[in-house]
Amino acid sequence: MTGSLAVRDPVSAGSVMSPGDTVVPAAQLSSALALIVLMIGQVLPDLRLMLDGVPLNTFLLVQTVLFALALPLSLPARRGIFIVIGLVLPLAVTLLWSRDVVWGASTLLDLTASAATGSLLLAFSLAHIGIHRTFRIWLLLLAALLVAAIAYKIQNGFFDREVNFLLNGPNVFARQMGLAALLSGFLLRGPLRWLGIVIFALAVLWTQSKGPLLFLLLVSLGTGWLRLGPKGRVVALIGLGCVVIPLSLLVDQLRDIEFFRRFFIAVTVFDSGLSGENYGSVGSRVLLFSTATQMIGENPFGIGLGSWMPLSGLFWAEYPHNFFLEVLLEGGLLLGTVAAVPYFAFLLSRNAMIVAMGTFLALCQQVSGGLADTRFWLVFACLGAVTSRWHLRFGERRNTATPRGPTA
Repeated sequence: MTGSLAVRDPVSAGSVMSPGDTVVPAAQLSSALALIVLMIGQVLPDLRLMLDGVPLNTFLLVQTVLFALALPLSLPARRGIFIVIGLVLPLAVTLLWSRDVVWGASTLLDLTASAATGSLLLAFSLAHIGIHRTFRIWLLLLAALLVAAIAYKIQNGFFDREVNFLLNGPNVFARQMGLAALLSGFLLRGPLRWLGIVIFALAVLWTQSKGPLLFLLLVSLGTGWLRLGPKGRVVALIGLGCVVIPLSLLVDQLRDIEFFRRFFIAVTVFDSGLSGENYGSVGSRVLLFSTATQMIGENPFGIGLGSWMPLSGLFWAEYPHNFFLEVLLEGGLLLGTVAAVPYFAFLLSRNAMIVAMGTFLALCQQVSGGLADTRFWLVFACLGAVTSRWHLRFGERRNTATPRGPTA
């Protein structure tokens, strides 16, 4: 990213934090809890998270909400977070004409509760231990998640995509591993950086999720391109060519391998149309998107949160698999637009890492996941709003020197 996106890390920039600061452990705990809350993401009990009849996710979220609200966070930061989250809440009006009020209400509750809690926790952590230390904790936790998922899948079907990646479906897990790959690029140094990028990128490939893999590549290339000089860009183009050209020559051979077959569905669809085994996820999304688009034209005021399945008749898909189509269809053109705008607050950030991760999540949300799954994206939108004026939000001393580039 450009120098205008740079933001100084309080840890290295002489902020109010001192080595003996008693809030440091609380900040470290906050960053870890934020990721855990976002991974669980729901208030209502989930059988996968029950232990002797106790709904652990409900217990965790309620306790963490209270903890997050009690944190001594600056008023401007707290206000910025609640403004972003608050612009999503008008969608609740559409529950008045929803066909499935319980589903719609739980979706909105899960989204706003987990996003607000995660944002407060992360903002507190950023204020007291800095962006780097906060997201290094995330990187360690995501690495632990990958190890646990590998152990789980070895026992239950390593290459079977129908077997969840521990508590995550393939698309959700792919997005989390994509975040870890981006964090590796920004936070690690030397050979360890490339090792982290490769391992987490392979984890995305392992899920066989085409969208997150493509968008991780695009965001990585875009971020790297902006940070490289002319010579570096030439080297990057040569390296990309060394990968793309052999792959294009081996398309027929790779298409015959079961694991890679999913990645060539789009090519097959263009060759022979939407029929039979060529239909796949590409064809299903064509049907979902076209149905949702038609319904938006017929229902400009929205069909109400939770009404997609009852009114579309596509009971095999809980949502249209596109954020904009879902929010504009269920919320209506007016309320849906209002609810969509705050998600792009991450673009206001002065930190390249937040912008890159927010962009990755925004792109992924256009091909998979429902409204509740946008909680990660909404959290980075909140962080974008908070870090847009860092010295005002967290009392950091104003830096009058020329920015030297993005924090990485």
